[in-house]
Amino acid sequence: SQGKLWVGGDQNDYLMAVEETSDYGYIAFGYTNSFGAGGYDMYLFKVKPNGTPDSSFGVNSTVTFGGNDDDFAIDGKETADGGLIVVGATYSFGAGAKDFYIVKFTASGALDASFGTNGSVTAGGNGHDSGRTILLNDDGTFLVGGYTNSFGNGGYDMYVMKFSPSGVPDSNFGVNGFLTVGGEGDEYLYAMCEEPGGTYLLAG
Repeated sequence: SQGKLWVGGDQNDYLMAVEETSDYGYIAFGYTNSFGAGGYDMYLFKVKPNGTPDSSFGVNSTVTFGGNDDDFAIDGKETADGGLIVVGATYSFGAGAKDFYIVKFTASGALDASFGTNGSVTAGGNGHDSGRTILLNDDGTFLVGGYTNSFGNGGYDMYVMKFSPSGVPDSNFGVNGFLTVGGEGDEYLYAMCEEPGGTYLLAG
């Protein structure tokens, strides 16, 4: 009411990003411990252009996704097929303490089983790896960026990965699809954009 919208339950719910969708509605990305499987879970909420819940998405306009531990949605984008790619971090799945977590949903909020393994991809090493931003390319490939202390030159380094539309690392990018940037201290990546000529600008 009065230009405002409250979304959440009786515990802690966090909004991290909002994306306008092709139907002129909006999708919000974040995480919740009011709902879901355990700990914090990814939390997506879709509204119509007038701000009312979009009941065609998920269950009562919401989707939660994750495992028994904490899982976070930090950024997301609508894909050319009307679906959604979400990037964040997971303590529930993956190789280390905390891994990049990339999940693809259909336009209705169901997991897209054609992506990754049953709709999701984890990436990282034995340490802490956190996805913060996603950038879609015109050919359907996409970059995800964040930071890692599993790889790199020391402390936390910027961490960028490129994937095919189906969630397979692009071996032509960096080293086997991955790139770290940083020195002996801590470097964090929070945003990316594509520059003229096909280069990328990283900011953190």
